[in-house]
Amino acid sequence: MSAPAGNTTSFMKGGGVRKKTGLLLASVILCVLIVGSLLAAVKQLPNYTTFDPSTSSPPQDDPFATPATTSQTFEEGWTPEANSVHLNPRISCSTDPTPANVRNAQRGVNVVNGNVVLINPQIKGCSVGVLVKAGGFKLLADKSKVGYASAASPALHSNYKGVVFDRGAFGYEVKGLHEGELFMRNNYIPVNLQAGYDCLISDTDIDHPVPLDWDPTRSGMLSGSRLAKVGIKARAYYTLLPVADRSFHDCVIRSNDVAGFEEEGISLDANGGGRDAVTLVQGSSPLAAVDAATDSVTLAQPLDGKWTNLENAQGAWLSFNQGGAVGRYLQIVAVDAAGLRLTLSDPNDYLSLAAADDPVSVTAPYRNVTISENVVNAGGSRVGIDFHGPVYRSRLVNNTITGTQSYQYGSDNHLRVTPNGVAPQSIRVTTLADIPPGTMTPRPHVGVASYNSVVNNQVGWDISFHTRDMEAWRGIPAYASANTSTNGEADYNDGTYDFLASDANP
Repeated sequence: MSAPAGNTTSFMKGGGVRKKTGLLLASVILCVLIVGSLLAAVKQLPNYTTFDPSTSSPPQDDPFATPATTSQTFEEGWTPEANSVHLNPRISCSTDPTPANVRNAQRGVNVVNGNVVLINPQIKGCSVGVLVKAGGFKLLADKSKVGYASAASPALHSNYKGVVFDRGAFGYEVKGLHEGELFMRNNYIPVNLQAGYDCLISDTDIDHPVPLDWDPTRSGMLSGSRLAKVGIKARAYYTLLPVADRSFHDCVIRSNDVAGFEEEGISLDANGGGRDAVTLVQGSSPLAAVDAATDSVTLAQPLDGKWTNLENAQGAWLSFNQGGAVGRYLQIVAVDAAGLRLTLSDPNDYLSLAAADDPVSVTAPYRNVTISENVVNAGGSRVGIDFHGPVYRSRLVNNTITGTQSYQYGSDNHLRVTPNGVAPQSIRVTTLADIPPGTMTPRPHVGVASYNSVVNNQVGWDISFHTRDMEAWRGIPAYASANTSTNGEADYNDGTYDFLASDANP
């Protein structure tokens, strides 16, 4: 402003006409400067082409302020480019309210490039709504932006599978922004985690309010009119996990509302597919020898069989199912398949606790997974939340489970028995002592759920720690505290678990 002021003073010294001209010129310059400042400020605002300022205000410092597309309709099978952001993308594979599970067909979005961000999508009628096979994917529900969904108009609607995380997926996030929730309705399998690490699933609102006539599954089971099969299910595949670390690890499932399912609301399942390639326990046998000095073990041959394909144990984990190291698990870093010798990573010297004849398993476990602050209506289902098989050092914390389960587990689960039968299950922590499939040894295959923490959960029925099938299992470590049940028993123990005095996973 100093230059215009100086010019105006000099004009005033020259006479009346020059004074008026100087004032006019100064006013014009001042207006130009003000308009320029306003335009510069506008350029800094987020690019919301259809944003309604009457409902809320655009967020400040928005990392997704300039999406590549906004409210654009795409054909099924759309493949977003790497490092791209898309606001309110719309895909309708079909108008079928119960689309079939068709392999390699009717995929809404194929995420095969890294760091793709979808905000407030509208995806419906697909076999798979979103298939993720790359790192850094984000699926966001932003209440402050165009296309934010609702229960009446959900983001993912009437898909056989809503979101699937497959081989190559890691570092992904599903979450709400600015108090947003990702609404999902009438998806048969809403969220399916087949692979992953460093991931977050939060702020979803999942429901399947009334039964629909879904096509029969490939196994011939669950045909006819029914609700969703599950809510959020981690059904990791051994063959989909990276050889560098065959485990599903360091993930958080938090602050989700789940209802309208028939099996599990939220679960970590080691044997969901019932096939050799799917099961996370590939083989079990006793140990022939332990050499703590060299961080190695030699496997004994299993009863009525032998180890095969042991070279595929590279990157997997050896779990100690009984003995002095019960509940521990060590990564396999080298394999001598011919000699049945495994070299392990053992920074804490757990091998010094193990001995010959201790039973072990080659597993691809769930580890360091936290399931917290979820609200699950488990009415009419099998169980609200489930740790099923080799789940290590994971947490179930501050969850609320309502509703009465209609399913009664068999006596082989060794659950609490009431006058009306087996008690309904709100939460289960389950060691599997006889998993049928597994490519490396004949059955039984053993998956121990150990060193898990179950803390401050409020449930309607039982919270059980138990072993399915064989009864001769003892001393499996677990921690439980401040759990409450209104109609059942919190922290029921079938005798196979030892409750720790302090939390192993604070």
